[in-house]
Amino acid sequence: MATTFFTSGAYQIGNYGRVYGAADYATTDYDSYTRITIPWIGEGYTTSESGASDTYTTSDSASFSVTIKKGSTTLKTFTASLSGSRSKYATYGSYSWIKAGGSNSNYYDVPRTSSAQTITITLSYTIGGSTYTGSKTVTVPALSKYTVSYDANGGTLPSGFTNPQTKTHGTNLTLNSGTPTRAGWTFKGWGTSKTTTTVSYSAGGTYSANASITLYAIWSKTITLAFGVNGGTSGSGPASETKTLYNSTTSALFTIPSSTPTRTNYNFVGWNTASNGTGTSYLPGDQITIAANTSSAAQTTTLYAQWSEAYTPPQIKQDTVLCTRSDGTNDVDSGTYGHIHFEWYKGQLAGTDISSTSVKLEYKSHEATTWTTLYDTGNSPITATSYDVIFNGNLDSATQYDVMITLQNGSRDPVYYTDIISTEAFTLDFNADGTAIGLLMPAPDNEGGVFSEDYMIEADSADSFKTGQTALGWTVTKSIKSVFSSILSLLKTLSDKSTDIVDYVVEQGTSGIWTYYKYASGRAVCKGHTSQTSISCTTAYGNAYYAAKKTQTFPSGLFNNAQKIDIGAAVWAQGGLFNVAFETWSNTQMTYYYYSPKSESRNAGISFIVEGTWK
Repeated sequence: MATTFFTSGAYQIGNYGRVYGAADYATTDYDSYTRITIPWIGEGYTTSESGASDTYTTSDSASFSVTIKKGSTTLKTFTASLSGSRSKYATYGSYSWIKAGGSNSNYYDVPRTSSAQTITITLSYTIGGSTYTGSKTVTVPALSKYTVSYDANGGTLPSGFTNPQTKTHGTNLTLNSGTPTRAGWTFKGWGTSKTTTTVSYSAGGTYSANASITLYAIWSKTITLAFGVNGGTSGSGPASETKTLYNSTTSALFTIPSSTPTRTNYNFVGWNTASNGTGTSYLPGDQITIAANTSSAAQTTTLYAQWSEAYTPPQIKQDTVLCTRSDGTNDVDSGTYGHIHFEWYKGQLAGTDISSTSVKLEYKSHEATTWTTLYDTGNSPITATSYDVIFNGNLDSATQYDVMITLQNGSRDPVYYTDIISTEAFTLDFNADGTAIGLLMPAPDNEGGVFSEDYMIEADSADSFKTGQTALGWTVTKSIKSVFSSILSLLKTLSDKSTDIVDYVVEQGTSGIWTYYKYASGRAVCKGHTSQTSISCTTAYGNAYYAAKKTQTFPSGLFNNAQKIDIGAAVWAQGGLFNVAFETWSNTQMTYYYYSPKSESRNAGISFIVEGTWK
């Protein structure tokens, strides 16, 4: 502390001739006390003062005391004395000053209190048998005050909450015991910033720092992502995950685990926010953002496992539907029986064959609206995987018949498969009165039906002709061939050029895996099925996996224009998800690949429908 001699804190007392007693003081404020320093005590004299007495000499002895008091209580006394000759210490104004004592070590620390204090500094100066006194007062200020403010940080302070509070230096402050509120959040305590998660002070705690401060409410809530197996094996799903939000953070981001639950005879297909699958769907590895709500400080969102039965329905792998004689011999010209042969793959549940399948077989003429049941196992499923039936005996080669096969496992959705027995001849019906001709149908007449006197002419696939009255039977008439050959040629030409002309089959047969049909319009169709074991879709390509290339040859000579060939296929795989992609095709063969969304090896089958031209 620096003190300048005879600053404004200096004062002088006494008057003995031309001599005065004097003292200097200084005050310095600290947080908890004020220091009063007496840096100089002594006397001064002058010979120039008008009317001054000369009774005092510098050889007279003198004594000094400086007392620091608070009220009547003496806090500190400093003393000094002079005797004999004096030496001048300094010149100030017209006085010569002589120092008797005092220094920066002459001080007293007055403790500061909650209120300001008045301190008296008294100088006593004795010389020549006389004592002179004088006083000065100084003010020691009160202890420093600090403010403690509160920020609810998104919440609400309670009623009656004191904000701010005042703290006195050196004393502890008891913080408010009330706590703020925020819907859906938990108050953790008070921190020193808006974003902190560290509790520095609790409600009703003690604040001892000698500094002003703002305290911020710390809020937390937990968000849990839970997983419901939704009919799966208990404990087989991923564990729930919980994240804690603080203060202004209003959502939590989760990544859905790769682990999945299990359920006997079902495949896991994903997660959904609704147990019935009507909510938002997610897959393992997806991210989900869950927003904080205001209803609960412990918030849970549940994702529910979604399942599909690990069921592969039964599938037709081969079928043949032809006109035959009663013994099953093919007779596409005049056979009156239908022969149906079909084979099927059994349905599977989780890769295991379902031992029995309900089978229903029906047929009808193409124009009919109701089906005739040929075979129906009903509630007594069969274990066989193939079936043959020869039926009716009254089929008309001029009529198309539709065949429907229904396969079903239990209460699951049935599998339907349809085929046709095509018209094997091109028939003309001449109305008896000569007013109309019917193509592939009865000639229209006034009665709306076929009269017994109508004459019908049929051109069959062997290019032979028959003629006769409806009620009189057929008579082979070779001589009429030349008459109607031009009519047949015209009808075929019209059939090629117009989709409004009814097409008809002129040839059908089997070759290898194929059943094929040639139509009068020049269209050719073949259908086939092949089964293959251990198809390994293990070579990665993008997000899929494919197996080695396969080649399939068409019936020899069936197609003559590769550019008009269209190929369709349906794939069946035991417990897997296989599909097929075609690489190349020509009028003689095609190449294709099996592929799958995951790497796997399974038995598989594929049904083809190939269409092109034959002439």
